[in-house]
Amino acid sequence: MEKVTIKIDSLSYKGRGVGRVDNIVYFVPLAAPEDLLEIEITGREKHFRTGCIVKIIEPSPCRVEPVCPYFGKCGGCNWQHVSYKRQLSEKKNILKETIIRIGKTGADIDPVIPSPKVYGYRNRTRVKFFRDGKIGFYEAESNRLIEIDNCPVLSPGINGFLQRLKSESFPKPVPKGEIDIYEDSEGSLRYSFISSDKKDIMPFSQVNHGINSLLKERIRLLIKEYMHGRSKPDILDLYCGDGNLSLHLSGIAGSINGWDLSAAAVKKGMETVRRNNLKNIVYKKGDISKNPAAAGKLSGRFELLIIDPPRRGLKGMVSSIAGMGVPLIFYISCVPPVLARDLRDFLKEGYVIKKIIPFDMFPQTYHIETLSVLMRP
Repeated sequence: MEKVTIKIDSLSYKGRGVGRVDNIVYFVPLAAPEDLLEIEITGREKHFRTGCIVKIIEPSPCRVEPVCPYFGKCGGCNWQHVSYKRQLSEKKNILKETIIRIGKTGADIDPVIPSPKVYGYRNRTRVKFFRDGKIGFYEAESNRLIEIDNCPVLSPGINGFLQRLKSESFPKPVPKGEIDIYEDSEGSLRYSFISSDKKDIMPFSQVNHGINSLLKERIRLLIKEYMHGRSKPDILDLYCGDGNLSLHLSGIAGSINGWDLSAAAVKKGMETVRRNNLKNIVYKKGDISKNPAAAGKLSGRFELLIIDPPRRGLKGMVSSIAGMGVPLIFYISCVPPVLARDLRDFLKEGYVIKKIIPFDMFPQTYHIETLSVLMRP
């Protein structure tokens, strides 16, 4: 196979290093910005090449020793070999480039808000297990299992649970499958075996309690900033889940109405509402993505819209949502290309971007959580 020498310039959204040779772009997994590498070309496309590292000729100043012995083989992390400070700057650059290229706008982007923990932060995972008692994760871009004993990005509580899961005495109802494990902010663990019909999956929850708290606090501060001391706003929370982003706003809101497709999440949210006697919050089951026209029935009722959709975003829905006429929108996304597309559509509908604030929900990976503030002029 052909080999080339390349200097890595940056990191890409999918986590690979990016460099150029003879005006051709190369994507190289496990490369760090400023690495000088000898690589072997592994793929050729019309506009780019892919390669793998044969030799690190000169390591980057930001290259660090990975903490995890499975790094480079396991598909969970991409950037353990890059210093955390550089991870944050690369994420901001990725977000900026994506919004310019796809969103067709040069909106300013705040510095990435760092995670309070860069390891041991992840409070939820899905583990694969097999008949012989092995448990682990899949290799990168494959369905081959890597057996693991400990995962540095998982919380200590979940790592302890993995040891229980590996024991012969732990009940495993099916010979091959997955288990969803979640540790709440109080340290209590829940788990659910995933059946073939996926009905046992627990409702969505954010994977980083520390960053989730910072995100919620920033939302609270932004409401005060953009409401300019006006009376308590009526808030609509689309894709509300169990109320993660709006429950804590009860005291500063006139009313909060939430919709979500998950009956289990809505039930959990309403249990919290009743337990805390929150009289101004109602969560209901509803699939806005299949009937965006229903949003039109809510026109004029709300001063603030919070939207935290699934990874696919708001494709085909922005016009209907904009038609509601809500003057202030907080849009949360974890997929920069999808965010950029939807921001472009909101701009076409007359909204302006006031802020774009990235949060590092997923240290050691290329993933980026972003809060965007949109307003009617």
